[in-house]
Amino acid sequence: MHLVNSPYGSAGLAAQITHVGKDIKTQNFLEALDKGPFVGGMIDCISYYEIMGEDFSRKDVTLNPELWLLKMCVGAIVPKSMIGKRIL
Repeated sequence: MHLVNSPYGSAGLAAQITHVGKDIKTQNFLEALDKGPFVGGMIDCISYYEIMGEDFSRKDVTLNPELWLLKMCVGAIVPKSMIGKRIL
């Protein structure tokens, strides 16, 4: 609630979480965080390459290693809709 009342609003915090490994429980937890109503807009969770490739293909975007690394670097500060469509 403090962020909403700050001069920056909820955009005052951005965090990136990258999933290392292929543990399904971790994947489910990070997906819930990424889509959560409270923190989902402030964080970006990156899965391992194969899962991200599946997510991107559903959006008609081909994931390559460069795009995956770019998403890891700027995913938390660039709106999710821009990754893969407007940046590259």
